[in-house]
Amino acid sequence: MKMNLLPKDERPLKQSQVRWGFLVGLVGFLALAAALSLTWLETAKLDALSLAHQDALSREAMLRKQVQSINAIREDIKALESTESVYNELLAVQAGSFAAVPDLVDHPFTDLWIEGLIWKADTISLVGYTRNMASITGLLNYLTERSEHVELKSAQPIQVNPAQDTMFYRFAMDVQGVKASAAAELN
Repeated sequence: MKMNLLPKDERPLKQSQVRWGFLVGLVGFLALAAALSLTWLETAKLDALSLAHQDALSREAMLRKQVQSINAIREDIKALESTESVYNELLAVQAGSFAAVPDLVDHPFTDLWIEGLIWKADTISLVGYTRNMASITGLLNYLTERSEHVELKSAQPIQVNPAQDTMFYRFAMDVQGVKASAAAELN
């Protein structure tokens, strides 16, 4: 027979008994380990999400710059399209159009130079110079045959070199409309 003379608190437990302090400690340890593991996993997720967020912000900034570039290109395209429409209107073949200018400017007169053209919706203004007034008269007749109305605005003498007695005449005229025969010649 065995007798245990130890006080009841210090006696070893029977195999069928459980020490509750040990179980509470084990459960606490497991809970702490689980909390630490979950904290570590959540920290890893937070770091990954932070990197993804930073990447998304940098891509957003890049996309904003690309959107600005695309908008600038669209504005350039709109400006070019409006310019194209103006050019298309200028080059449209119709009475009094800009397409008649080569026929009106390409003249057979020597010593007569056309310096500039100003084209308006229904009028072409010619500015030039010549050595003699007969060339201006010939040009007026030439343009009268090919247009509806020609008006000589001015013809002024200009002395270029007084020592050599060189005289030129500067002229300006308005031409309106192209006759059907001249328009047919253009096509």
